[in-house]
Amino acid sequence: MAVSRDGRRDGPRSPENRFPAHRIPPVEIVATVALVGAIGAGAVVYLLTRSRSIHGSWTIAADELGLRPAAGSAFHEPRLEGMIDGLPVRIDVFRRDHSADSIAFTRYRVWYSPLKLGLRLTRESSVTRVLNRLGAPDVDTGHADFDDAFTVRANSTEAARAFLTPTRRNSLLRLMSLHRDVEVEDNGITLTVVGVERDPERIITFMRRTVATARHLAGAGNEPTLDEGLTLQRQGDLAAAAHQFQAAGRAHPEDLDAKLLEAQALLATGEHEAAAGVVAGLSSALPVDVEVLGMKDRLDTPPPAPAAPPPIELTPMLDDLFSHNRLSFDTGRRFEERYRGSPVKLSGRVKSAREYDRDLDFGDTPGAKAVVTIASIHHDLYGTNDLDAVVQLPPGSAEHLRRGDTITFSGTLANVDPMMRNLFVAEAHLIA
Repeated sequence: MAVSRDGRRDGPRSPENRFPAHRIPPVEIVATVALVGAIGAGAVVYLLTRSRSIHGSWTIAADELGLRPAAGSAFHEPRLEGMIDGLPVRIDVFRRDHSADSIAFTRYRVWYSPLKLGLRLTRESSVTRVLNRLGAPDVDTGHADFDDAFTVRANSTEAARAFLTPTRRNSLLRLMSLHRDVEVEDNGITLTVVGVERDPERIITFMRRTVATARHLAGAGNEPTLDEGLTLQRQGDLAAAAHQFQAAGRAHPEDLDAKLLEAQALLATGEHEAAAGVVAGLSSALPVDVEVLGMKDRLDTPPPAPAAPPPIELTPMLDDLFSHNRLSFDTGRRFEERYRGSPVKLSGRVKSAREYDRDLDFGDTPGAKAVVTIASIHHDLYGTNDLDAVVQLPPGSAEHLRRGDTITFSGTLANVDPMMRNLFVAEAHLIA
């Protein structure tokens, strides 16, 4: 029996007193270890299930795109590699530290033979605008919508301007309007999306859109026909442009940019049956593309019943149709629902005017066709740009119009070209 320092005898310790108060009894230790183990095992099962799901989605995309998954365990980040339309591609995941967190990104890359221009295009931002003011200016291509969207660096300004043809500018602008993080270099293009992609249809769509743009940067062979179509469209010859895009699509059926331009032009000219066939093909190739889904929705929505045309105020109408990052399919739908057939009175500065005996946009009877700048509009992606009215005037009107003249005219809103941001005004007359 133990004796304490004060002389008292201590009895034998009871079982509950054999462990100091700060110790955890063995039963509780075992329970805690078991709980931690169960949580850890659950986490491993969750991560393994999630990883297998992601890899499964990427395998579906790989089969559709004809790519091969990179070898590795189920815990490795997914990666696909291979060739599409003759160009090497890779889809992978990378992580970037941000404060205390690590953020994952899915990256779509396509390579082509070096352009030897020292070319680098990135999205225009407040930082690049400051750098331009501080003496590191980018290349001015002479096209305001493109220059407001991209910062362009190159060894030679003239060489960069020559390279950035209407087709290449159009493809880059359309891709960037859907995915803001696009970067072009002398030998490839990269599209980056936040997060680890889990939807195989999104992987397929994003990859094919990136390849479509890369093909034109690499010189796919369809550029002259598309360039001519885009020039006609900018001049207000929308129906003639649609014919050019159709010719480009027939010559190169794999060219998704040509098909997108064709579908949009056919919709704008009211050829819905022909547009439906093109959109069906695009839906198969680009299952979740925003532009394609918008065109499909427009085709599936019956036209509104005719109504008395409301009085049109120019500024609210332009704001409704073209600003706030509005995409082309939405502009076309809004015009059909709210403005087609409405009378307008507009003023602006003449850009061009010509007589015609027959015009694909305005019909078989002779007349005059004028392009008139009526406003400047701001778009969240493309900055501030001119907006033109393509005007049908009586025969003989063009000989009295000169570039730079300011005119006022009245007519009927007949159509809209959402991509070029042109309004078509039929049966117009000059107002003195």
